[in-house]
Amino acid sequence: MSKSAEYGQDVRDKKNQSVNKAKKLESSLSNGRKIFRLLLFMNEMAELNELINSAKFELPVRILKITSTFCSYIYYFTDNIVYLANLDFLKPTVPGMNIKWK
Repeated sequence: MSKSAEYGQDVRDKKNQSVNKAKKLESSLSNGRKIFRLLLFMNEMAELNELINSAKFELPVRILKITSTFCSYIYYFTDNIVYLANLDFLKPTVPGMNIKWK
């Protein structure tokens, strides 16, 4: 709607209430999804530990599962950092660099 000839200026000036409500709903849903992923990296740590210490799978499959679980761990861990930085619990930049988390 921001590119609409009829509603564009109102949307850009945040005067269109339906667009404002939709954006607020989108933000709330996004935060809700992030809350479900909060601290989920701890499950990945437990699974990673189990995979490393277990001989349940053959070596090639085990290596793939360890790699996949480790990537999930990194994803969830960094997602938590971005979420906490957005809530101002952490600094918004990567330590030692001038790069924002998001």
